[in-house]
Amino acid sequence: MQVLVWVNDKNEQLSVDEEAVTAFESLAPSTKLRVVGVLNGDAAADASFEATKDHQAMLHTMSQALPTQPTPVASGKRPLLWMHVEASSNVVVLHGNNEHAGRLLLVLLSSVLLYSQDSELNFDKLQWISSLPSQLKIRGNQDEAGVAKDLGSHLPRFVWVSRNSKVKWLKDAATGASVSPVDYFNSLLALDTGFSEASMHANAFKTYFSSFFPHRDVVMLSRALDLNAGIELAWDTPVDSLRPAYASAVEKLHSRFVAPDAGQDTLPVKLVHGTALTASQFPILLDTYVDAVNAHQQGVARASAAYAETFAALTSSEPGCSSRALLLAHLKALSHASLEVFAITQQVPPAHATLLADQVANMHTLCEATYASQVESTTALSKATCDTVLQSLRPVAFSDATAELEHRSREDFSDGLHSILLGIKNSLQASLGEYKQRATPTAIDSDAGLGPAMYPSLVGYLRDEILQSVLEWGKQVLRLFEKHMRVAEAEKEELDNAYEIAVASDVSSSGLDAADHRKLYEAELAARTDQLATMKSTLSAELEDKRYVYLRSMQSKQDARVASVEAEIQRIKTKAGDVEAQAQAERLRREQLVQGAASEISNMESTFHAEQKSLYNEQRELLTKVVELERAVVAKKTAHLQTLFEMETNCTKAVEDVRSKHKKELTELKTQAKHDISMLKRAYESKKGVVQRELDNVNALVKQCEEQLRSLEPKLDLPRGSTSSISVSTPVNAGHSSSLSAPSPTRRGKHDEMCKQS
Repeated sequence: MQVLVWVNDKNEQLSVDEEAVTAFESLAPSTKLRVVGVLNGDAAADASFEATKDHQAMLHTMSQALPTQPTPVASGKRPLLWMHVEASSNVVVLHGNNEHAGRLLLVLLSSVLLYSQDSELNFDKLQWISSLPSQLKIRGNQDEAGVAKDLGSHLPRFVWVSRNSKVKWLKDAATGASVSPVDYFNSLLALDTGFSEASMHANAFKTYFSSFFPHRDVVMLSRALDLNAGIELAWDTPVDSLRPAYASAVEKLHSRFVAPDAGQDTLPVKLVHGTALTASQFPILLDTYVDAVNAHQQGVARASAAYAETFAALTSSEPGCSSRALLLAHLKALSHASLEVFAITQQVPPAHATLLADQVANMHTLCEATYASQVESTTALSKATCDTVLQSLRPVAFSDATAELEHRSREDFSDGLHSILLGIKNSLQASLGEYKQRATPTAIDSDAGLGPAMYPSLVGYLRDEILQSVLEWGKQVLRLFEKHMRVAEAEKEELDNAYEIAVASDVSSSGLDAADHRKLYEAELAARTDQLATMKSTLSAELEDKRYVYLRSMQSKQDARVASVEAEIQRIKTKAGDVEAQAQAERLRREQLVQGAASEISNMESTFHAEQKSLYNEQRELLTKVVELERAVVAKKTAHLQTLFEMETNCTKAVEDVRSKHKKELTELKTQAKHDISMLKRAYESKKGVVQRELDNVNALVKQCEEQLRSLEPKLDLPRGSTSSISVSTPVNAGHSSSLSAPSPTRRGKHDEMCKQS
């Protein structure tokens, strides 16, 4: 893989590799990307390539282009995100470093997240998921509960890849059947019973995990090598050397989630707010996310730079910094960095407080590492300097002392040993004084000048060099003493033998036994003792006289010396008084300067605090105004919505009223029309009955007239012609009568129409 995103070690700023981005130019701009994110959950943020050989071997088995092989890295930066684009496909594989920024970019850019972990799913290493709602806020006043509720539709599909899995050996306690990987994964996410703090914390995390990643899957991989294979697993182990079960499982993993022909259900297209991510949009989206992360890290970078500058300035001024000076420099640099961090916390919205806290913790870790590195280098330099000084001292020449003791007699051995020991003591004290003179100790800093290794090096030198030399010299002195003791014992034996020989010769010559010799010896000893006592008393009297004369002369000399010394002491006191007066004046002058500087510093600090307070007040006022404006806007929006709602309500009510009135009027009109139609029908029927009765009367009258005419025809005896004329005319009259008795249908229709119109 090639590196896509770099991290600057000094300021923790992210940067996108331009050469890696050009890989998207080979794809069509409208290509809808399917992004696979790979994360090694076991690896630390600073884990080396060799430490992740199991994970890298899995990637190498899937494809030789997937391992994140070590690349030449320029000084001052490290890789964070790797990328590989599958040839002639829309699949992009991203591999992130297991640190905060890498995990965040993987979660934001991937449509499927392959979380690789050894054997068991460690929830402690997934605690970063709980902070996603606070880190993925868009607005500062956004509710975290709402963000957490919507994260399930934005986060990628979570696939747990368990290496060295032993799930196939697990059995269901109730049924005895083998547990499937998915059932085992779901059982890990089952909530615990109980109300202990640990159970509640675990249940909260499991709830977060289940809601954030509703689409989950699991892939179990067995051991890569047999125990008796005789080879050690490496990241580039050939596939032929791996176990067939492992190789087939990795091939299945690749075909389901990484291969270009993977299904849409296992490797979907990356969606951003419901829209598919294209190849031309991916670099833009990546730059946006990188700029957003860098925007929150600039303040922490300034704090780190302030620490580095202050610490370097304070430590470079003194070539041999003591441990106290290093600690003071570290604390002052931390104070400057803390001021920068405080200024940042006043500007960063609460939505990014968790992210800022993680970055500040990383900054403190880097500061502590810098301090520890400086202490280590200073200690090493101080140790080298102290060792050089100690090797140049050579306080005691034990070989000369041994040679001097060898030339002394047995009677002078103890006095010589005592004098040599005093000389060794004085030499050691002189060497120690010379060693301390090389340093410049003060009342509050005892190791200034030679550095923090001054006393540890001295202790080591005394323990390793002087003590060992003293022990060796003591052994030599002990051998000399034993030699003298052996000579003394030999002389004693010779004297004892001579005494026995003398006693035997005396007895044989004088005929006296041992008791007589003892009496003679005691008598002679008593006489000699009396003579010695007399001589001692005489000599003591003479010695007392001489001592008295000597003491008189010494007393006068001592008085003269005391007077001279008192005069010298008085002169020294006078001179010391002058020096003390000058020192007091100098001390007062320095105290005045210090007080002036302190007052100036306090004034500057008060001015700074006043300006800072005014800026905070202005910021608070501006924030208050912003809040008021936001409230006013919200109030206006609320009023507008209320007005709009009232207008809509009134319009709806008016429409409903009009509809009800129209319906009511229509009902009334229908009722009135029905009533009018019924009345008209009744009037029509009544008029029709009257007309019918009149027609019946007319018809009856016509019939009566016809009957009268028929009865009158024989009586009148009219001629034939007249009869025919009458008969001819009769039909006419009859027709007229019939016309009267039976109106034509047309006339009746007109009459009905007139009735209806009326």
